[in-house]
Amino acid sequence: EKKLNQTHYGMEQVKEKVIEYIGAEARNNNIASPILCLVGPAGVGKTTLAQSIAEALGKEFYKISVGGLNDSAVLNGHRRTYLGASSGKIIESLLRTKTNNPLILIDEVDKMVKDYKGDPSSVLLDILDKSQNQNFVDHYIEEPFDLSNIFFLLTANRTEDIPYELYDRLEVVELSSYTLFEKIDIAKKYLFPKILTDHQINHKDIKILDSTLKEIIIGYTKEAGVRELQRILTTIVRKLIIKENITKVKIDSQMVQELLGSPKYTITSLLNKPSIGVVNCLGVSVAGGQVLPMEAIFYEGTGQIKITGMLESIMQESVAVALSYVLASKEKYQINDYYFKTKDLHLHFWDASSKKDGPSAGIAIVTSLISLATNQTVPSNIAMTGEITLNGFIKKVGGIKEKLIGAYNSNITKIYIPKENHFDLLNIPKEITDKIIIKEVECYDDIYLDLFKK
Repeated sequence: EKKLNQTHYGMEQVKEKVIEYIGAEARNNNIASPILCLVGPAGVGKTTLAQSIAEALGKEFYKISVGGLNDSAVLNGHRRTYLGASSGKIIESLLRTKTNNPLILIDEVDKMVKDYKGDPSSVLLDILDKSQNQNFVDHYIEEPFDLSNIFFLLTANRTEDIPYELYDRLEVVELSSYTLFEKIDIAKKYLFPKILTDHQINHKDIKILDSTLKEIIIGYTKEAGVRELQRILTTIVRKLIIKENITKVKIDSQMVQELLGSPKYTITSLLNKPSIGVVNCLGVSVAGGQVLPMEAIFYEGTGQIKITGMLESIMQESVAVALSYVLASKEKYQINDYYFKTKDLHLHFWDASSKKDGPSAGIAIVTSLISLATNQTVPSNIAMTGEITLNGFIKKVGGIKEKLIGAYNSNITKIYIPKENHFDLLNIPKEITDKIIIKEVECYDDIYLDLFKK
């Protein structure tokens, strides 16, 4: 616990899970416990957390990446009859670490591929399961070897993409995106001091203001974790080494722009005033939660529907469901369907260069259509997420914490989420829940009465 607190900021629930797991293993090494799998966006600290665990336990550390792997022989070895045959990565890791009880990190298990060459996930089961791996046989060595002393740790970016047969045996520990304030604290307490130490610079010679760190995070990084932030801070220090006589340097906003140039990113630009047909959706990408505005318009036509914004199949189905619900509820919401029959409808999702998928934009699409059909505006400082059904019920969606962080970073002040996601709010940082009004809704009538009928 002391080691993890020294190297990683926050993550109380993650650390607690890890410590509980290790405590049980220490009490009974033969306990049939599931394998820990750290799940979270890139850059939130999964690999470094594994390294800290290995260091705290005094174990050798070895990392195996299985992203894109489709040949199971890479894990359990090739038979000697093949040209260029060799042992698998598991035996190779033992040869490299020169011990039979290292900590082995198996990275990106959600990106393995199953095809005609083999199924790596089924081989991983034999390797990870303590009831099976006591007599693991590598095809190259052809002798049983006991893997039960190895501490296996897995990582993935998305829970949904982990093969089911493997997921069934894992204990998933989720690492979520960092808030802006968490990133500032991490930079102050961990990243910047380490960068100065690595470059042999006295910590009293270079100071960086909190306001400057905030500008760097917003203007020069776009990520869920802090990996890009570390690179930017390292770049600043390197440029200072070349340009400045490093004594009593204070890094401010002006100096950052001189060293790095103009900012690359801005907060998602929202409209400054309420608009008809424009609604803010909440989504999750590799860079964490973000606000994705969408808009709808009518124009002269014959009742056709056009959808743009690089949408995948599930999102296109959400549009169809939302449209059916709106037309079926036209009397309740006082909608004249004349426009839907005589004009063309165009729905567009902003940030058209990135792919979008999932059902969580359902209630935003309904809101956009009702706003357009009834000529009522939607405030620009609200956002929403939730799957809509044909009868108007709002169903649970994933990534609530990331979405709330994205909404907070984009100056959203009010959001609608499914009531089924109530327990997800228990893990939301207080600085977010204090600044954003969160409305939990069961059916679309709850949104309509709050947003349009006042």
